[in-house]
Amino acid sequence: MSLKIQTYVSLLEHLSQAPCSAQDLAELTGLHIETTREFLKEMKKRKLAHIAQWDLRLNQRIKLPMYQLGDGNDTPKPKRIPNALAVKRWKE
Repeated sequence: MSLKIQTYVSLLEHLSQAPCSAQDLAELTGLHIETTREFLKEMKKRKLAHIAQWDLRLNQRIKLPMYQLGDGNDTPKPKRIPNALAVKRWKE
């Protein structure tokens, strides 16, 4: 992965302001989502970022990790909700 310095600064700036998902960072910086995923994976591997929370989208069926700068403990991934409950929430 080869990014310009301005891009690294932008990624770090967004991560320092609030927890971000790879999708959020892709939208904020204009990078491809796979690039932001690779960046976050490398940051986590080097203990420069951690999963601060999980963003539950689409009636809590899709769980996106939200990364934050710093070597912290990852927030555990929420448990899967039963299909019947997901359908009920979707209908509401």
